[in-house]
Amino acid sequence: MGSVKTANDYLQFKRGRYFDIQADRLKGAWQKATYLALYVTQEAASQTEAENGIQFYGEIIDVEIMDQSGFII
Repeated sequence: MGSVKTANDYLQFKRGRYFDIQADRLKGAWQKATYLALYVTQEAASQTEAENGIQFYGEIIDVEIMDQSGFII
């Protein structure tokens, strides 16, 4: 599950159909995950028309590992 904390993030992730997360925040056997759910925080929900909670989920079709500059490793 990925947490969406701001309206800007919510719009980027929904429109771009992607989610990004820092590597040090990944848990356990994340490589085995096949689906991702987006949890919209109350703050993000209040700034958008989305409802608070899990609103979207989808199949993970690609994983890209990037450095801090945004370049694919």
